[in-house]
Amino acid sequence: MWKSVLNVKNRKNTVFLSLGSNKGDRYSNLLICIKNISELDGFLVNECSSIFETEPVGYLKQNYFYNMVLKGEYDYDPHNLLRDLQNIEDSFGRTREIHWGPRVIDIDILYFQDMVLYSPDLILPHAEIGNRKFVLEPLKEIDSEFLCPVKGITVNDIYRRCSDRS
Repeated sequence: MWKSVLNVKNRKNTVFLSLGSNKGDRYSNLLICIKNISELDGFLVNECSSIFETEPVGYLKQNYFYNMVLKGEYDYDPHNLLRDLQNIEDSFGRTREIHWGPRVIDIDILYFQDMVLYSPDLILPHAEIGNRKFVLEPLKEIDSEFLCPVKGITVNDIYRRCSDRS
Protein backbone atom coordinates (compact mmCIF):
# COMPACT_ATOMS: atom_id res chain seq x y z
CA MET A 1 0.00 0.00 0.00
CA TRP A 2 2.70 2.54 0.93
CA LYS A 3 4.65 1.81 -2.23
CA SER A 4 1.73 2.75 -4.46
CA VAL A 5 1.19 5.98 -2.53
CA LEU A 6 4.83 6.99 -2.31
CA ASN A 7 6.05 5.78 -5.68
CA VAL A 8 6.12 9.03 -7.68
CA LYS A 9 7.78 7.11 -10.53
CA ASN A 10 4.37 5.68 -11.48
CA ARG A 11 2.78 9.13 -11.77
CA LYS A 12 3.50 10.92 -15.03
CA ASN A 13 3.17 14.70 -14.96
CA THR A 14 2.22 16.54 -18.14
CA VAL A 15 4.86 19.18 -18.79
CA PHE A 16 5.11 21.98 -21.33
CA LEU A 17 8.55 23.43 -22.07
CA SER A 18 9.47 26.48 -24.12
CA LEU A 19 12.70 26.23 -26.13
CA GLY A 20 14.48 29.15 -27.74
CA SER A 21 17.78 29.86 -29.49
CA ASN A 22 19.31 32.91 -31.16
CA LYS A 23 23.05 32.12 -31.26
CA GLY A 24 24.82 29.79 -33.64
CA ASP A 25 22.84 27.28 -35.67
CA ARG A 26 19.44 27.94 -34.07
CA TYR A 27 17.71 25.03 -35.78
CA SER A 28 20.37 22.47 -34.83
CA ASN A 29 20.48 23.85 -31.30
CA LEU A 30 16.75 23.13 -30.90
CA LEU A 31 17.03 19.63 -32.35
CA ILE A 32 19.97 18.73 -30.11
CA CYS A 33 18.14 20.20 -27.13
CA ILE A 34 15.06 18.05 -27.83
CA LYS A 35 17.31 14.98 -28.08
CA ASN A 36 18.95 15.84 -24.74
CA ILE A 37 15.59 16.37 -23.06
CA SER A 38 14.30 13.06 -24.43
CA GLU A 39 17.30 11.33 -22.81
CA LEU A 40 16.55 12.68 -19.31
CA ASP A 41 15.65 10.04 -16.77
CA GLY A 42 11.88 9.99 -16.37
CA PHE A 43 11.10 12.27 -19.33
CA LEU A 44 9.03 11.24 -22.34
CA VAL A 45 8.64 13.69 -25.24
CA ASN A 46 5.11 13.46 -26.63
CA GLU A 47 4.86 16.33 -29.08
CA CYS A 48 6.76 19.29 -30.51
CA SER A 49 5.32 22.43 -32.06
CA SER A 50 6.46 24.08 -35.23
CA ILE A 51 9.43 26.41 -34.97
CA PHE A 52 8.63 30.12 -34.98
CA GLU A 53 11.13 32.87 -35.78
CA THR A 54 10.53 35.76 -33.39
CA GLU A 55 11.98 39.11 -32.48
CA PRO A 56 13.79 39.45 -29.16
CA VAL A 57 12.06 40.81 -26.06
CA GLY A 58 13.65 43.18 -23.55
CA TYR A 59 17.22 43.42 -24.81
CA LEU A 60 16.71 44.23 -28.49
CA LYS A 61 20.31 44.36 -29.78
CA GLN A 62 20.45 40.68 -30.66
CA ASN A 63 19.45 38.19 -33.37
CA TYR A 64 15.93 36.89 -33.84
CA PHE A 65 15.03 33.71 -31.99
CA TYR A 66 13.80 30.33 -33.09
CA ASN A 67 11.13 29.33 -30.54
CA MET A 68 9.03 26.25 -30.04
CA VAL A 69 7.13 24.35 -27.35
CA LEU A 70 7.55 20.75 -26.34
CA LYS A 71 4.93 18.66 -24.51
CA GLY A 72 6.07 15.70 -22.48
CA GLU A 73 5.59 13.57 -19.42
CA TYR A 74 7.90 13.62 -16.42
CA ASP A 75 8.13 11.24 -13.48
CA TYR A 76 9.72 13.45 -10.86
CA ASP A 77 9.23 16.83 -9.20
CA PRO A 78 9.63 20.18 -10.98
CA HIS A 79 12.82 21.15 -9.13
CA ASN A 80 14.53 17.99 -10.44
CA LEU A 81 13.38 18.92 -13.93
CA LEU A 82 14.64 22.49 -13.53
CA ARG A 83 18.07 21.24 -12.45
CA ASP A 84 18.25 18.82 -15.40
CA LEU A 85 17.18 21.51 -17.87
CA GLN A 86 19.73 23.98 -16.51
CA ASN A 87 22.39 21.28 -16.93
CA ILE A 88 21.36 20.98 -20.59
CA GLU A 89 21.57 24.76 -21.01
CA ASP A 90 25.02 24.70 -19.40
CA SER A 91 26.14 21.94 -21.76
CA PHE A 92 25.43 24.35 -24.64
CA GLY A 93 27.68 26.92 -23.00
CA ARG A 94 24.81 29.15 -21.90
CA THR A 95 25.85 32.17 -19.89
CA ARG A 96 23.51 34.44 -17.95
CA GLU A 97 25.24 37.80 -18.38
CA ILE A 98 22.44 39.95 -19.84
CA HIS A 99 18.83 39.59 -18.65
CA TRP A 100 16.82 38.39 -21.69
CA GLY A 101 20.07 38.48 -23.63
CA PRO A 102 21.35 36.26 -26.44
CA ARG A 103 21.58 32.53 -25.76
CA VAL A 104 22.48 29.35 -27.54
CA ILE A 105 19.58 27.61 -25.83
CA ASP A 106 16.92 28.69 -23.37
CA ILE A 107 14.53 26.21 -21.76
CA ASP A 108 11.62 27.31 -19.60
CA ILE A 109 9.08 25.18 -17.77
CA LEU A 110 5.73 26.68 -18.76
CA TYR A 111 3.36 24.28 -17.03
CA PHE A 112 3.96 21.29 -14.79
CA GLN A 113 0.66 19.38 -14.65
CA ASP A 114 -1.78 21.64 -12.76
CA MET A 115 0.84 22.72 -10.23
CA VAL A 116 0.99 26.25 -8.86
CA LEU A 117 4.37 27.00 -7.28
CA TYR A 118 6.12 30.15 -6.09
CA SER A 119 9.68 29.47 -4.96
CA PRO A 120 12.88 31.55 -5.25
CA ASP A 121 14.13 29.51 -8.22
CA LEU A 122 10.91 28.39 -9.92
CA ILE A 123 7.47 29.87 -10.53
CA LEU A 124 4.75 27.65 -12.01
CA PRO A 125 3.03 28.31 -14.26
CA HIS A 126 5.74 30.44 -15.85
CA ALA A 127 5.04 34.07 -14.93
CA GLU A 128 5.34 35.46 -18.48
CA ILE A 129 3.16 33.01 -20.45
CA GLY A 130 0.27 35.43 -20.85
CA ASN A 131 2.56 38.20 -22.12
CA ARG A 132 4.45 36.31 -24.81
CA LYS A 133 2.94 35.39 -28.18
CA PHE A 134 6.18 33.56 -29.04
CA VAL A 135 5.26 31.13 -26.26
CA LEU A 136 1.49 31.11 -26.71
CA GLU A 137 1.46 30.50 -30.47
CA PRO A 138 3.39 27.20 -30.36
CA LEU A 139 1.67 26.20 -27.10
CA LYS A 140 -1.72 26.78 -28.72
CA GLU A 141 -0.62 24.64 -31.67
CA ILE A 142 0.04 21.69 -29.35
CA ASP A 143 -2.79 21.99 -26.81
CA SER A 144 -5.10 24.99 -27.19
CA GLU A 145 -7.52 23.57 -24.63
CA PHE A 146 -5.01 23.09 -21.80
CA LEU A 147 -6.49 24.77 -18.73
CA CYS A 148 -4.23 27.20 -16.85
CA PRO A 149 -4.40 26.31 -13.14
CA VAL A 150 -4.08 29.97 -12.09
CA LYS A 151 -6.31 31.78 -14.56
CA GLY A 152 -8.83 28.96 -14.96
CA ILE A 153 -8.99 29.54 -18.73
CA THR A 154 -7.60 27.70 -21.74
CA VAL A 155 -4.38 28.47 -23.60
CA ASN A 156 -6.57 29.58 -26.50
CA ASP A 157 -8.31 32.14 -24.26
CA ILE A 158 -4.98 33.36 -22.87
CA TYR A 159 -3.74 33.80 -26.45
CA ARG A 160 -6.81 35.85 -27.42
CA ARG A 161 -6.29 38.11 -24.39
CA CYS A 162 -2.54 38.59 -24.93
CA SER A 163 -1.59 42.17 -25.71
CA ASP A 164 1.80 41.22 -27.25
CA ARG A 165 1.74 42.35 -30.89
CA SER A 166 5.10 40.93 -31.94
